[in-house]
Amino acid sequence: MWESTPWQYFTATIVSFNSNALKYTINWDDQDPTGRVVDYFNLALDRVPEPDEIAIGSIVLFPQGKYRGQEGVRLGGLRYHQVCCPAFSGSQL
Repeated sequence: MWESTPWQYFTATIVSFNSNALKYTINWDDQDPTGRVVDYFNLALDRVPEPDEIAIGSIVLFPQGKYRGQEGVRLGGLRYHQVCCPAFSGSQL
């Protein structure tokens, strides 16, 4: 998936983890059946970080907008985009 849409994140639920390959199998919240095996470094928690968990240079995700579903393939949902925030300190976010 990240080959075609780098730095985009979508909501999903983890189904299993392969500790040898460091890959997760997920179910997309929009029910898309594709791209369900994800490298561990391409996962992010859907929560606001505590002030002491973020600092200059932290990578953060922000809502990029909604996307429409495709009948018979997937529902719509929210898309998140990854950005590094070198210009901000943790207290400014």
